[in-house]
Amino acid sequence: MKKVRVSIDLNAPRKKVRGRINQKLIDATTEIDIARHKKSDDAMAMRDAGKYAARVRKKWACPS
Repeated sequence: MKKVRVSIDLNAPRKKVRGRINQKLIDATTEIDIARHKKSDDAMAMRDAGKYAARVRKKWACPS
């Protein structure tokens, strides 16, 4: 989905900005799909955390 830039006038807060979504796609998403995406996101977060920890250890490793 492409990004859409929106300007909000702080002097007119009643003006609502409505986003565009694919309602059919949201309705078609099942609990199994959500669980699969969550599992994938969690795995990616763990991998990123591991890479970060390895980089920090390498940076601060004391030579023996």
